[in-house]
Formats: sequence, C-alpha cells, structure tokens
Amino acid sequence: MRDRSVHRQCFAAIVVVTFLGFSQATADSTTAPIVFWGPLSDSSPEYATWSGSSWSTGADAFNYGCDLAFVSGKNCPTRDETGFMAVDYCNSIKVFGRSGTTWTSPYQLTTGTNGQSTRMFDIAYETTSGDAMLVFWDGDHNDLEYRIATSSSLSAEYDVADSDSADIKWVKLVSHPSTDEIIVVWLDSFNDIYTKTWNGSSWGSTLTLTTT
Repeated sequence: MRDRSVHRQCFAAIVVVTFLGFSQATADSTTAPIVFWGPLSDSSPEYATWSGSSWSTGADAFNYGCDLAFVSGKNCPTRDETGFMAVDYCNSIKVFGRSGTTWTSPYQLTTGTNGQSTRMFDIAYETTSGDAMLVFWDGDHNDLEYRIATSSSLSAEYDVADSDSADIKWVKLVSHPSTDEIIVVWLDSFNDIYTKTWNGSSWGSTLTLTTT
C-alpha cells in the first residue's frame, strides 16, 4: 500500500524539447517543455509548461476517469504536439495528447494490464514522419503490441512480439535523431530483456540481450 501511494502521488512524466545524440529526436521548435502528473486520489491529472524562464501554475488537463499509476510522454518533432500514454488503477492503458493548447480525450488501448506496478508501455515519434509509435503489453492476448498514430488517425493493433507465458514489465522506446528508426527494449516477468528495431515500416528480428 505504501508503494502504491508513492507512485500515485509523486509520479510525473517530464517531456524535454531538446535531446542529445541517439537518445531522442529534437522536438518541434514551437512545442514548450511540459510536466504532467497525477495527484494522489485525483482522476484529473495536472500539467505545467515552461516559458523559457519560469513554469506556469499547475492546471487540470481533463478528467481522466481513474487515478494514474505511470505516464510516458514525448514531443512530436514535426508539429506542436505532445503525446502521452498512461496506465491507471482501473487496469487500462490509454493514449492522449496535447496539440497546441488543446488536450485530446484519452483513448483506451487495452484493459489487460494485470496490474499497475510497472510501466509496460512507451511512446516515441518517428523523426521525419512525425508519426507516433505506441508500444504496450496487451495481457488479454499475452503479446507486446504496437499501434501508429498520425496527426489524424490511429492504426489497428499489431504484434511486436509474442511474450509467451511471461508478462511484460517494462518497455522503453528510443527514436533515431535523423531517421524513422525506433528501438524498443522490453523486460519480462522472467527478468529476460529483449530488443527489436523499427525501420519506419516494419520490425526486425528479436534480439535477446539477457536471460535468467
């Protein structure tokens, strides 16, 4: 119970507009840095933006409908947009975003999370296309799945990898700074770590980094 309270009270997804090296792509120059967090026992997450010299006062983003556990957020490199994914205490993973100063409503990707103690998802943008890659564990199908969000549409759900009998515990996406390549790394409940590379249109072969 103590750990859960800490997660719910203190967690925030911080999005920074400029990154170095291969770690991330550079954000669109009009996108302000933003911090987003879910207060304890409050289904309305809050946010603040950076003006270049100070942070704005925290304000409600929208009524999410459930308390947040983990959030991941990234800035789009081609337009004034910030994309977010979150897992909540209703066992669902949702995607939402902020375009300019307008928030989009959360869209449910799956309810098959089997818990909220880990971040079994991540979001990243392709650097040249500006499309968002959404990768998440779908416990209903026991697969690591992905969907692609453009500025106007969301693709169907497809497999990144079959997780067999293991649950996915953590997912990390990293965008190439000058191409649409994205690397995904994931940790499963057997403490095995795997990776794949997205080339802009398809995933390559799974590489095993470590097993127990």
